[in-house]
Amino acid sequence: MRLRNLSNLSALLLGLALATTASTGCIGVANWLAWGLWGQKIPAEYDGLEGKRVAIVCATRSSPFEPGGTTGAIARQVGDILSREVKEIDVVHIEEVADWIDRNDWLQMDYREVGRGVKADMVIAINFESLSFQDSSTMVRGRADYSVAVFDMKTNRREFFREVREHTFPTHGPASMSLRKFEPLYISRLAKDIAQYFYDHDFTEGFGTDALVH
Repeated sequence: MRLRNLSNLSALLLGLALATTASTGCIGVANWLAWGLWGQKIPAEYDGLEGKRVAIVCATRSSPFEPGGTTGAIARQVGDILSREVKEIDVVHIEEVADWIDRNDWLQMDYREVGRGVKADMVIAINFESLSFQDSSTMVRGRADYSVAVFDMKTNRREFFREVREHTFPTHGPASMSLRKFEPLYISRLAKDIAQYFYDHDFTEGFGTDALVH
């Protein structure tokens, strides 16, 4: 978790909120403590997407980018968030990215090829080493290992890279709900966590989201 611009008081309030939730399950008290963090901003880790035409490509180790599948849903939601949060960004339509991939038999050799093909200024490459939604036939829990990179088409260089191991949701253990209902919730959580690398956001964004699946 990135805490670069938080005051000591804010960090203390967060600790109290999390400790209270974990020990008593009292969401009301935890949310009250979280008000002390309201308005605290975590700066974007990479802010070079403003005013740029950006292609987003998402793939797993075992399957290529599929606009109608899980990878397409993640890329689409990341794009929607960035379109709202990043000034003057122009996100390349998922269908345009998918059409170029289909016509060129792209096999995940180089994400920059896609960027050049759709005339993007930048490419966000989301690569999942693993992605799962179930712990068992009756319990759901999202788990993912992935990396996020940004390539600049003008310089042909990788400008940003983050690797995430053991991303889990919910964080405090599996939940009992249908896979059909859980899968879009986890996709939405992944998309939010990925998109937040690229815009300033409130520290409290996503606070208490585990409660949605318990």
